[in-house]
Amino acid sequence: MQDSWMTDLKAEKELRIAVDTAGEPGRKKALLTVLLMLLASIPVYLLVTDFEKEPAETGKDKLTDWQVHFANAASDLPECTENRIGWLYYVSADQNFQGCTSSGWELIDVTGPAGADGEDGADGTNGVDGQDGADGTNGVNGQDGQDGTNGADGQDGADGTDGVDGTDGISTLINAVTSTSCLNGGTTFE
Repeated sequence: MQDSWMTDLKAEKELRIAVDTAGEPGRKKALLTVLLMLLASIPVYLLVTDFEKEPAETGKDKLTDWQVHFANAASDLPECTENRIGWLYYVSADQNFQGCTSSGWELIDVTGPAGADGEDGADGTNGVDGQDGADGTNGVNGQDGQDGTNGADGQDGADGTDGVDGTDGISTLINAVTSTSCLNGGTTFE
């Protein structure tokens, strides 16, 4: 880091020389040299500076590095050392956060208390009636029941009307006479 600072100081000095000699024939060359030196100091600074180096604590319990890191599983967490106290990791497999403390890795609960229930939403519109299902098969006929008891006889009906008189027939008169001609006694008809 000192080299970078010295390089910057050197570039500033050359820039002053270039400004003082403005109007002299080597002005473009001097400006180009200064520009190149400034550009060259950037990679030197980047090489010298350790961006992954853990920052030193400036006071007890003061967080100086507040980045959220990622680990697939709790077993992937780095060792919790003094230099990592205050580091926060999201552990994907457990879907939680863990923080490095002086007593080691601790689960960080980021859920707050349950909120009040919200108001019920408006009822939705009724859907379209579904199609009627197919008729089921007919069941088996049941057994005939027992015959009922005979009912009471009804009342006699009214007499019918007299029929038409028939035609006169031929009359024959038959006389019955006691006969002696019958062997066992009997009647003779004449």
